[in-house]
Amino acid sequence: MKVFVLSFGTIELFEGILVIDSDLSFKTFEKEYSEILKHADKNLKKMLKSAFEKGEYEIDPEKEEILLNILKKLEAYDNPSLSFTSAYKPSVTESLPDEPSMPDLEEPDEVMEPEIFEEPEILEPDEIQKPEIVEPVIQPPPKPPAITKQEDDLKPLETPEIPPEEAPMTGVKIKTEGLESNFIIQQIEQAEFKLDHDGKIKKSKITGKLTLQNAGSQDRIWDINLELEKIKNTSIKEKSIHINEINPGDTWDQKYEVKKVQKSPINFKETIDTFISNSEEIHTLIPYQETVVEFTFSLENPASEDIMNLKMEKEIPKPFSDLRVVDEIPSKTELKFEDQTLIWNILTLKANQTLILKIRGKILPDNLKNIKTAPIKISFTKDADLYSDITFEDVSSISKNMYYIEKDEQEQQPNNWSCRFIFENKSEFPFLLESAEIFSGEISSSQKEVVLRAIDEVIQPSDEEWRSQDWYVVSEEVPTFGKAVKFKIIPSTTKSLTVNLEIEEIELPILWAEVKKTYSQSEVASYVESSLEVTTSISNQGDAEINELSIKDFIPENFIPPALNDLKFFLDGKPITKEKHKLEPILVRVPDSGDPAEPHQLHIQLRNLNENLGPIKKGSNLGLKYPIKAIKPPPGKEYNFPISVAANTVPAGPSLEINPDMVENSEIKVTHRRRKLTVGKSVFPGDAPGEYDILILFKNRGNIPIENAVITDLVPTNFKLLESNPDASTSEIDEKTLVEWKFDVIEAGKKLEISYKLKGTGDYKGSDAEIFYKV
Repeated sequence: MKVFVLSFGTIELFEGILVIDSDLSFKTFEKEYSEILKHADKNLKKMLKSAFEKGEYEIDPEKEEILLNILKKLEAYDNPSLSFTSAYKPSVTESLPDEPSMPDLEEPDEVMEPEIFEEPEILEPDEIQKPEIVEPVIQPPPKPPAITKQEDDLKPLETPEIPPEEAPMTGVKIKTEGLESNFIIQQIEQAEFKLDHDGKIKKSKITGKLTLQNAGSQDRIWDINLELEKIKNTSIKEKSIHINEINPGDTWDQKYEVKKVQKSPINFKETIDTFISNSEEIHTLIPYQETVVEFTFSLENPASEDIMNLKMEKEIPKPFSDLRVVDEIPSKTELKFEDQTLIWNILTLKANQTLILKIRGKILPDNLKNIKTAPIKISFTKDADLYSDITFEDVSSISKNMYYIEKDEQEQQPNNWSCRFIFENKSEFPFLLESAEIFSGEISSSQKEVVLRAIDEVIQPSDEEWRSQDWYVVSEEVPTFGKAVKFKIIPSTTKSLTVNLEIEEIELPILWAEVKKTYSQSEVASYVESSLEVTTSISNQGDAEINELSIKDFIPENFIPPALNDLKFFLDGKPITKEKHKLEPILVRVPDSGDPAEPHQLHIQLRNLNENLGPIKKGSNLGLKYPIKAIKPPPGKEYNFPISVAANTVPAGPSLEINPDMVENSEIKVTHRRRKLTVGKSVFPGDAPGEYDILILFKNRGNIPIENAVITDLVPTNFKLLESNPDASTSEIDEKTLVEWKFDVIEAGKKLEISYKLKGTGDYKGSDAEIFYKV
């Protein structure tokens, strides 16, 4: 398939079928391209005419090569750059480079220009002969005759001086941005961000789409060329993009992705404060305690472009209640609360503007679980400031148009020609005539005389045409000119960025601890001195880390309090030393004495654990141990050792207060321990000679049980133990046998009878052995 793209449409040659897609009639086509068609024989012209009329036409294979040569010359002739060669010279009726399709025009005979020269037949390159060209002489025309009343329809000619060469075109570019056009170029980007609560990007994805739309209703746009810059940060591979055509109502698009996104387009900060009396942001909550919580939302637009239609959505979890606005809702914004969702609508967030909204509510945690605050969603649009940084270096395209030169010989001044360049906009799009350079002289010569130079003229569809100022030529022949014309459709270009951000929620940690107090013994004897050890354990049960502890420990009368250097601290059972952990507790004893006649208090403060020991984390516990001594407490008394603990975090927020009723604690009882015992032993002769039966009596007549009691007896050297009830254990001591009976407990008032049998030689006397017991 051979395809030839021309300004009026396309001509295709495919398997002997000639296909023409054109808005021109053959008559107009023949007139506009007369210089080329002169070289076509009649049969070839008939084929072209039939193809124009029918759209498709089957050609003679013998004519195909000749037809291809003509089509190649048509395409070269129709090139927008219009590079002139010595083989061709444009006629007065020459059409625009890349000329668009046109309706069939019936032009008056006087508009038709005579043919200036005859082109040679199509020859091989080395056979081409240059025709003789009669060049016009450009000079000021003679002074016109005086105008009479009968000749007042004639106007005097103004003859500008035309230099043989002009400086390069350096005209001031006119502004085409903002012009309405049915050729619409849209660059749309969609940004998706996921941020942590501190605003750092955790995930992002930026996608974009370039869309070219023909919003017209009847005219095609073709030969579209996009020249892009700054595409390095995108997935677009080529800077130059060519699009053949876009029909009315159709679009073309190019999707892409943006790489290496390192910043959010908006600065957002959510502050959640559970202790508003402190200047620092606190997140701690105390279970079963009502707390006022303040939410502060800060939105800052750091860019130089306004943000439009911003919407912030924040779900407020159900534990929060009694919401109200602090201060005022920022002006020109709307705030509403629907289905537990706070919606803040901002029509415009101007460049470098910051808006702040404060909301307060209450919360009463009913368990030890952290309170979730729910994520935040923000969406908005911007008209510019895209992430891709893509710029349109140039956008060129063509639609219906025509340009030509009019040459009028003056009525009363033969051989004096007034000439003008005309550009007709026959489309529904605005055109930018970037440059139109008209020159005269030998086309192959470097000494061309520029007779007109137009730079950056906007031609709207409603303007229909643009006409240059006249220039004047004196020539006996019809003057001919070369043209270098550059033009394109002016598009309407829009850019927009749609942004969706999701900011992660945080959890408000619970500050909670359990305190337990134990003693090395639960009872002490009356009227005697007893030593014991007190242990306090503070266990962190919440997610908030404990940085401070304040302990108030009470020691009643009849007990000597510990010396301050006797206090020992432990973390998860391991000793804490001042040298290793740099812990410097504040210890106070009130009163600072060891007098057991009055009660005492121990005040203990542990501060800045983060800096020396490290915070007490969830599941860890801090232990405190110290010795005390009971001094002759009276019987029947029960002593209470209450303790209270306050815990806090860093930074310091609401304090957790643990009162004595919340502590797992017990009392120390004073028992009146008085021991009364009856111990007896009797010896009876046995059934056989040398045998003896021994009976031991043990009675606990005291008021307390005897625990871990051991009753013993000694067997003389000459004798041995035959049996025992209950069973006994024996051992040898100095050639004697020691018999032992062990009892876990002998309750108060209980009597024990122990019997056993001995056999030996000689007489056995009861006084030979003693009965012992020990506890």
